[in-house]
Order: sequence, then C-alpha cells, then structure tokens
Amino acid sequence: KVALVFENRELTYWQLNQRGNQLAHYLRSLGVSSGVMVGICVEPSLDLVVALLGVLKVNGVYVPLDPNYPQERLAFMAEDANIQVLLTQEPLIEKISSQSSHIVCLDRDRRITDRESVENLDCQATLDDLAYAIYTSGSTGTPKAVLGKIRGIVNRLHWMWEILPFG
Repeated sequence: KVALVFENRELTYWQLNQRGNQLAHYLRSLGVSSGVMVGICVEPSLDLVVALLGVLKVNGVYVPLDPNYPQERLAFMAEDANIQVLLTQEPLIEKISSQSSHIVCLDRDRRITDRESVENLDCQATLDDLAYAIYTSGSTGTPKAVLGKIRGIVNRLHWMWEILPFG
C-alpha cells in the first residue's frame, strides 16, 4: 500500500520503513541515540518524512529547521540545540551553517545510506524520552526551544484514534 505521495513520487509502507531503517542505522553509526539532537533542514519531500522516521527509530531528538528561515535564525537554533548531526539537502548546505560534527545530505549521500541494513532497529525508547525540539517564533526577542516527549505524541495519537477512528 502507498504510504506517501509527493509530486510524482511515492513510497509504499514497506519502502518507507526500509529507507527509515537505512537512515537510522547510518545515524546510529554517527553516534545518534537517546537524547541526541538532530537538525532536519529539508524542503518538503519524501526525504523529509524519511528523515523524521530515521531520527525517531534511533530515539534521537529531531529539531526542525525551516529552510525558509533567515540564515541567522537557523544558525542560532542549530547552536542553541547543540545539534550533533544535520540532515539536509545539497542545495541547502549554503543556507545553514552548522557547528554539528556531521552533515548528511539526504540526496547526495543516498548511495551511502542505501548500503545500510534495512532491518528494524531495537529501540529502547520510553514515554519520557524526548522526541523533538521546536523553536518558538522569538516574539520576545530570542527563540526558545519547546521540548516534546514521546508521551505527548502517544497521547495525541490516542486522542485522534478516539475521535477519528481509522484502520
């Protein structure tokens, strides 16, 4: 069954899981594990969903970095969050300067991640682990990170299934 459609491309659930696993294995080899901040600066695409899934599969913390933000804001967020790995696309490298130890271009480096295992990882996440860090608008002068736990996502999904049940 088709899981994602973007423009003229699509991924099945099987393909999405495989690509998420390959990225997750690669992220794990870079040291991403529970609590490690991973920046995601990607244009809307299938790669964006694969990136989110890969980070969550290794229990990392994703930090969305909108490529439309000013360069100064992106640099502040990356530094403030202490991003260890940045997932991006080659055309955006110039847009975001990062102090992260690793930059992975999901388009350019796909041949590297494609060599990784497609097997599911053993993730020991708990409900109290962090899932994401989203920055406020900065209306008071400086953007601040809002940290979200896995528990919040589970609660939201539980509520959605109660209100809008689907199979």
